[in-house]
Amino acid sequence: MVHQPFKAVLWSIVLLLLLSRTAYALELGDLQNIEQEIQSLAQQNDAGLSQIPILVNKLNQFEAEYEQTKSQSAGNVSQLQEAIFDNKNALANYVYQAKFWSSVQPAMIALSEGTNSLSMVQKSIILNIMLGGPTAQAKQFFTDYINSDEAGGIRLRETLMYFTLHPNPEVKDRISLMANEQVHPLFRGPASWAFGKLSTPDDPQALQQLAGALNQSIGEDIGFDTKLLTLLGVAEVASVDYLKANYTSVGLDNDYLVVAKRYSRFKRASQTDKATLILNGFSGNMGRYERDEAIQFILDNNRADLLSKIGVLVDGEQGLVVEENVAQLARILGYTITGSSDNPVITAL
Repeated sequence: MVHQPFKAVLWSIVLLLLLSRTAYALELGDLQNIEQEIQSLAQQNDAGLSQIPILVNKLNQFEAEYEQTKSQSAGNVSQLQEAIFDNKNALANYVYQAKFWSSVQPAMIALSEGTNSLSMVQKSIILNIMLGGPTAQAKQFFTDYINSDEAGGIRLRETLMYFTLHPNPEVKDRISLMANEQVHPLFRGPASWAFGKLSTPDDPQALQQLAGALNQSIGEDIGFDTKLLTLLGVAEVASVDYLKANYTSVGLDNDYLVVAKRYSRFKRASQTDKATLILNGFSGNMGRYERDEAIQFILDNNRADLLSKIGVLVDGEQGLVVEENVAQLARILGYTITGSSDNPVITAL
């Protein structure tokens, strides 16, 4: 015979489970409603521009509630988490496709701050933030995070990539801590590159630290981030002769070494020689990273004459068309390119 107090407790547990399931069904239903809202943004009068900050707040609230209750809840919590991240990713992708980068940069900053640092959706969100340009708010967002004791995950990795494009002496010491052979390669690679950009060419202390980080990365051999980005950090500080002498026969892929030598040669060239290297090699044998440095040189020095000669501009029916990678890098660095293919105009945002 079941005692009355035990039956009361049993019914309380059953009721709690039923309510818990109902709550999760409602939350998943709400996320499905948000999914539909995101899908309908393009049909709104302003293409959803005014709705995006509202959706950011809703999604961040859902994630905060999920984090508070996940350890106490029964049911399929992973399904709820997946739905939250899928919706955040869909919203970030919509912003990217609509090119609302500048208009919603504050909302994207809020979305990143409300998203788990380990989530891969941070990559899409932070790309939107960077495409919004190097505003004071964006600079503060990245600076605050890299100085935070809680920094980590994909968000930290993407923050370090931001500082490879916007070297900031204020965070050099912090970045130096991560440009270290003992740090996880996910962070060591971009941190080494950023640290190299913040160091003086041929600085023996910086070179020693970066060489140690690179040697560790070569030994680990676990991918692009841990090798090439660390090598680019060394190439920021080291001469071509140093690279040849120390990395020709140490297990480093020859393709990587070629990239590093070309990169170092370009970085150390005079302005006149850089212009010559760009004209002779941009559309030929320049690699991605050397090309990016070439575009930054053109933009920073307002060399529209070079820009018109490297095959990245086309006159279309609706105006100038800029090669996508070049246009995006320009925005990230704080420039726009207008005019015509033979007479482009570089403007600082």
